[in-house]
Order: sequence, then structure tokens, then C-alpha cells
Amino acid sequence: MRPQTPPLFSPQTFSLPNGNEVFVRQLLPGDKKLLAEGFEQLSPETIRKRFMNLRKGFSEKELVFLTELDGIDHFALGASVIEDGQTKGIGVARYVRDQTETQKAELAIVIVDKYQGMGLGSFLMQNISQIAFESGIEEFTGTLERSNLGMQKLLKKMKGFETQLDSEATYLQLRANLKKWKS
Repeated sequence: MRPQTPPLFSPQTFSLPNGNEVFVRQLLPGDKKLLAEGFEQLSPETIRKRFMNLRKGFSEKELVFLTELDGIDHFALGASVIEDGQTKGIGVARYVRDQTETQKAELAIVIVDKYQGMGLGSFLMQNISQIAFESGIEEFTGTLERSNLGMQKLLKKMKGFETQLDSEATYLQLRANLKKWKS
């Protein structure tokens, strides 16, 4: 069932193996600059794997879509660290609820290259899954490049998450049963 109010997410910290503390909270409208700067830290390979094409950045319209969220049908968590006295965006996990099948949502996660493989993706995945489940979402869907081995490895760790090759064998279709994940 679709809730009428956004879920509550208390900001959290996550310790990386290198000792850095990551601050995780809900993305806010004021995070446009942080999101744009985080994008600039992504390698072309990560951009291609996440967005399935090479792109230079986000338009103003896209930044509005990515940060001005209702918290019910579109929810996102942002991860940041302090580097050289400045806050740097290093990761995002989001879902966008399907407007026809409201118990389903598309899932997306991206982590800045130098922070990949440190457990942050798993931390964000666990939290966004919990928030989605509490918001009445029973299934995540998504598409990922077949070459995105990091995301495939992350998905294999998650109970109820599975992937299938598309008919062209270029992309993987993600399907995650959050009821299985939760049990």
C-alpha cells in the first residue's frame, strides 16, 4: 500500500575500512551542487555502467528531478565525506515508484570510484531496501550493464535479488523481491 507520508530516515554514519566516516542522509533540494560535484568524480567507466551511456553531467531539469523528491514515490539517500575540510558527495541510492504498479519501484545506486568496494554500496542497499519496504514497495526493478560486475556482486549478497539477461544479452534485468529480502 502506498503511504501518505514520507518515511523517516535518521541520518547515519558508516565507517569505511580506511577509517573515513561517511554521513548518510536523505537527499534534499539543496543538494544539487553536491550531486553535480559528485558526478564529476565518477570515471567514464562508472558513468557508462550506471547511466548506460557517456554523459557530461546533469541538466538543471535533471538536478531538480534528482533532488526535489516527494519521499513517497521518489526517495534517495546520499552519502558524503569530509575531504580537505569540504563535504564531498560520494554515493546515492534511490528508488522511483512505478505509477501503474505502485508496489514496484526502479532502483539505482552509484558510488564514486575511489569508494567502491568498501561496503558503502551494501550499506546504502540495505537502507534503501528497508525504507522502500516500509513504504509499501514489494519489488525493485532495474536495468544494469552486463559488464557491471560490482553491482552484480552486490546483488548476489542480497536475499531475494536476482538478475536475468535481456533478449539482446547486453543488459541484465534486476528483480528484487523485498518480501524475500526481509524474511
